[in-house]
Amino acid sequence: MIGGLSRFSGTLAALYSPERAAIVTAIFLAAPVTMLLDDAAETLETHGGRVARTSLPVVVTVVGVFAVWATGLGTLLFGGDPPGSLTAHGVNAQQFTVSTTELATADWLRNHASSQDVVQTDPFGQLVLLSETGNFHLLDEIVPKEVDAASYVYLSTVNLIDNRTQAESNDFAYSTVYRSNITFFNQNFYIVYSTGSTRVYH
Repeated sequence: MIGGLSRFSGTLAALYSPERAAIVTAIFLAAPVTMLLDDAAETLETHGGRVARTSLPVVVTVVGVFAVWATGLGTLLFGGDPPGSLTAHGVNAQQFTVSTTELATADWLRNHASSQDVVQTDPFGQLVLLSETGNFHLLDEIVPKEVDAASYVYLSTVNLIDNRTQAESNDFAYSTVYRSNITFFNQNFYIVYSTGSTRVYH
């Protein structure tokens, strides 16, 4: 019932993301599922000895696998985008964390880009540059067709290491993530600052 309401109610959808609704639903389902597994194990033990001994480890393994993926540990062990609550790296964490190298790059841009300069980055990198506010004009767009030849271009850790770049529509109604076009910047701009995990072109 909670899952259905959160899926089809506009009011709840505005207050709860699907991830939060899934956690609340899982909390309410934890006790009934545990009792169901207990009843199933007791029934198997009563009516079939060898079947019970075989099925119990299988059920425990299946529940364990589900628990690993539900907590986000599966992405750390087997690959994927880990949740921001478990790691300070990756696409999800990039939306609200700034690393030391990113902060150093933002500080360099603040000291070297004047009030006449334009610094372009994607929405991932915008958070970093807002951490050390400069006098330059900030444009959160680095799609090759939208990059000015005279601007500074900042590539964040997600752009370089994870090879992902974000773009948003003009009305911010939707966004997309695409493979970073680092070759374009290497061919058309000079690298003026680099930390290994961040880079500034001009």
